[in-house]
Amino acid sequence: MAFEVPLTEPDEIIAGDLVTWKRVLADFPASTWTLAYYLRSDTGGDAETVTAAASGDDHLVSEAAATTASWVVGTYYWTARVTSGSSIHTICEGVFKIKSDPAVVTTSDDRSDAKIIYDALIAAFKTRATRPEKQYSLQAAGRSFTFHTLDEWQKAIGYWKSIVDAETAQDLADKGKPTGNRILTYL
Repeated sequence: MAFEVPLTEPDEIIAGDLVTWKRVLADFPASTWTLAYYLRSDTGGDAETVTAAASGDDHLVSEAAATTASWVVGTYYWTARVTSGSSIHTICEGVFKIKSDPAVVTTSDDRSDAKIIYDALIAAFKTRATRPEKQYSLQAAGRSFTFHTLDEWQKAIGYWKSIVDAETAQDLADKGKPTGNRILTYL
């Protein structure tokens, strides 16, 4: 079975993988227009430019595994623009995640801050259940928490779980998968 080149931008890229896709832009053929993607990370520190090559009148984007291996893990916002001489047109914008290379040992954590905090709260609560202290403090994702009562624990855990659940549902929706949420209608 031959590899079929996708006709849309990816939702996720794994650092160290070959990345390729094709854009068919009838109004901007590759014979006269150049397509480039400008990537910027959500932290603002990392930016990349990816230029497509002509494949007939289509634009073929292909980044070698050696190139993507140096890309920093995170969420990237991209803008696709075509140029021809002094003419420039923005075609579309989007977002994708760059995930860590599973073949490289790393301390990178692909979890969101909400997931990191939620996981830390659950782990700390399990520890707290076996300890006699009346007050318990922890730090996660650059934030400090101090709890005095069981009610404070339950509220914090519930709050961060709701954020993690919303992120999970959004990721599923972005991928066109069912979120498990019900839609109620009234007759």
